[in-house]
Amino acid sequence: MREGAKALARAGFRSNPGAVVVLLMLGLMAANALRGLNEPDEARYALIALEMAQGRSSWWVPRMSDLVHVDKPPLVYWISASAARLLGPGEWALRLPSLSAVLCSLLGLWWLARSLHGPQVVRWALLVCATSLQFWVMGSILSPDMLLTGFLTLAAGAWARAREVPAAHAVPWWIACALCWALAWWTKATVALLMLALLVLSLLLARDPLGLQRLRTRWLVVVVLVLGAPWYLDLMQRFPELRDFFLRGELLGRVVGHADGRQEPAYYYPALATLAWLPWWPLVVALLWQGRRRLAETGLDDGCRRIGVEGWMVLLGLLAFSLLSSKLPSYILPLSRWVALLYARVIAREAAGPLVPRAVQACVVLAVLGSVATVAALRVVDASIGSQSSMRRIGAALRAQGAGLVLVDHYRPGMEIYFGPSVLYLVGRPRREIAGDRGVSAELGRSHFLTAAELGDGAGLDAAEALWVVRRADRPAPELQAFGARHGVARRMVVGDFLLEELR
Repeated sequence: MREGAKALARAGFRSNPGAVVVLLMLGLMAANALRGLNEPDEARYALIALEMAQGRSSWWVPRMSDLVHVDKPPLVYWISASAARLLGPGEWALRLPSLSAVLCSLLGLWWLARSLHGPQVVRWALLVCATSLQFWVMGSILSPDMLLTGFLTLAAGAWARAREVPAAHAVPWWIACALCWALAWWTKATVALLMLALLVLSLLLARDPLGLQRLRTRWLVVVVLVLGAPWYLDLMQRFPELRDFFLRGELLGRVVGHADGRQEPAYYYPALATLAWLPWWPLVVALLWQGRRRLAETGLDDGCRRIGVEGWMVLLGLLAFSLLSSKLPSYILPLSRWVALLYARVIAREAAGPLVPRAVQACVVLAVLGSVATVAALRVVDASIGSQSSMRRIGAALRAQGAGLVLVDHYRPGMEIYFGPSVLYLVGRPRREIAGDRGVSAELGRSHFLTAAELGDGAGLDAAEALWVVRRADRPAPELQAFGARHGVARRMVVGDFLLEELR
């Protein structure tokens, strides 16, 4: 029986090795999603979802550590919270938005590649996408950027299908495109509109009037705004100060300078792309160099068409994101499926050449080995309990010691995930988006956040039972040290880079 299974696996690999590699990469991605939730971003998104799932906050008005947190639409939290209720609050369930978005991206890319370039490009597009570094890593990280990419890819695939079929049959596909774009708005509104503007401009430059016609841009924008605006309008009606937060802070701030900083030089994304879009771009550059003579003989009109909508999306996308003030590595993730399509088209065109077979094998081997190494490295980071790893081991250690209340040196939202809501923080209060929001915790009867002055006055903690202090062992926290000295330390533990002390 075992020999029969091996023979079946060998036969499957020989008949469609690309599909086997894609499934292998998806399996590694799912395995990578079992590690602890990394600080601070994954833990922030997961904590908001858990507060919804546990009834500690409204599903319509997201809260993080009992403070209103509405800098992003709530769809990613709704999916995580629903998964946590159905499957339990484990890491895999909380990362379900990103894991499901991977499948949506591959399905949308299948539609997109098949409709624009035919079945020969499809297999290359799926292989390139599943083995690209940024796409694979982000697929196992809880982030709205992966979910956004999934919906945008489905929207692009539905649009491409509407472009391919006769006009009489295009309407259902256009409706699917509009609904997926509305879901993208419910994930990250500003980027969804930016990607729509880039697609329209790319179709113009690619000389594709049929694509523009089937996109029905004006009606698409109307549908997206009608379906997506109610959440913003309702919150601005409830909390008038959010008008300035949404319009000037989040919309304009992403362009000219955001309160969170994240400012990088203009060459940041082109430089990042050389890492994020590995291992395929060296092969594509070599193939383009090999065919440079044909490109040089191409006229302007034909050259614009040969670049294709995917080529223009990549070029214009890098330019647009580079001009924005706020920059993070994940922001260019929505370009990944256009990159995969562009690379696939180049590889498919030169597939019969002598360079391609061995180079493709090398890229696949590098991708698989790199993914295995990444899984192992992230497990090591998680086990080391450093600044970017999860609080899973610390939460387990505190629960095992019977801790009742925990005082943490810095805001680490994972503490509430892995220990519970009975946590106080000394430094790192999140930005208060509503001025009058006190963020009172039902369990604590007060805010999660202390000031140094409050801690110096005792902050009502003198009578607290089973009080523990958690701080980085290599970073002095004078206020916590003084507080601990005043009470006296009953027990001391070291977990990774952190010092845990029980006070008398």
